[in-house]
Amino acid sequence: MRWIGFLLLSVFAAIKPAAAYDPIQFIVYGDLPYSMAGKPVLVSDGRSDQEVFDQDIRPLIHDHPAPFVVHVGDLGRPETSCSDEDLLRHLGYWQGFGKPTFYTIGDNDWIDCIRKTNPGGPKPPLERLAKIRSLLFSDAALASYQRTPPGWTVRRDRGGVRENIAWTTDNPAVAFLTLHIVSSCNGRDTFGKQPCRIVPEPGMDDATRALVEDAADRDRRNIVALREAYAEAESQHRAMLVLVIQADMFGKPADDAKHPADIWERCKTQTEFKPYCDVLPGMASAFSGSTLLIHGDTAAYCLEQLPLDASPKHHFWRLNAPGDFGEIDADVVTIGSGTDGAATVTATGLLSGKPAPAACDRAQYAWRSEDGASRPAYPRKR
Repeated sequence: MRWIGFLLLSVFAAIKPAAAYDPIQFIVYGDLPYSMAGKPVLVSDGRSDQEVFDQDIRPLIHDHPAPFVVHVGDLGRPETSCSDEDLLRHLGYWQGFGKPTFYTIGDNDWIDCIRKTNPGGPKPPLERLAKIRSLLFSDAALASYQRTPPGWTVRRDRGGVRENIAWTTDNPAVAFLTLHIVSSCNGRDTFGKQPCRIVPEPGMDDATRALVEDAADRDRRNIVALREAYAEAESQHRAMLVLVIQADMFGKPADDAKHPADIWERCKTQTEFKPYCDVLPGMASAFSGSTLLIHGDTAAYCLEQLPLDASPKHHFWRLNAPGDFGEIDADVVTIGSGTDGAATVTATGLLSGKPAPAACDRAQYAWRSEDGASRPAYPRKR
């Protein structure tokens, strides 16, 4: 009967994730630099965030041993990021990091280009989205800043969306997926005095109808990619699935009586994000590993754990990355193994060396001016 016991042990080992594994690190930033002519985002030593990015953050990213970089969208304010020149400028940054960079598109980079205040006037959002795909997600562009080291697997066009990218490194514990989910009504907003339009409606103008139909199709494809990612992570016994999006789906203030205190229910009150928050808790709870959702969009910098269910094996973190008008920094994210075998997550400022706050406090980063008085200037590291 010894062979039966050996067989059962082998089967159990095959289905149970490893109790311990080497940690993996990577760098996260986004919404940076946010400076533009006449409206610099300043820190307390008088420098703009563009100067901090050029003088401190970019060199540190290049020299850091982390094997890759994640950009959570918004290459800058729409006034700058809606130009081909700015897209190519950021492409140059990523090529200079000396390690793969995974960028998820932000609303400032295409849908917000419809704003009348942009230099040169409004630009058709879907044309800007097509330009991003051609300049930053062509095979040639990706090969220049997403060079894949031996042992890695990178798969693009997940769910049929060109910019949705799934990848794994040589660390078998973690899998990654970027999803194109943005603010500004998740790519539907025409900045008119009207509510967020989720489905085509009678009398809708052609431009708005095209945006709404494109967003609805992207939602369907994103959820396909999300389901595939969880299924693959389960079949491959991953300890953690990392999801990267731009939008802060939980951005409504918890103390606003119009919105539920429960963070998942609060997300569902935003109709453009409800399809995702309808399915994410269930997928994460069914997954034998943990989930880390990384996003940008708002200035409430934090790494906090979201509730899922009563089971101690289920963990769901969200990292609201530094950048925007708040924390002028990048994060070093470390995923490791706890004593119980469950994944652990830490996020530490690349410049500050400090851990991310454990809860998102919108008021702490509700900047009322651009004088930089409250934004620290971290010690220069070069």
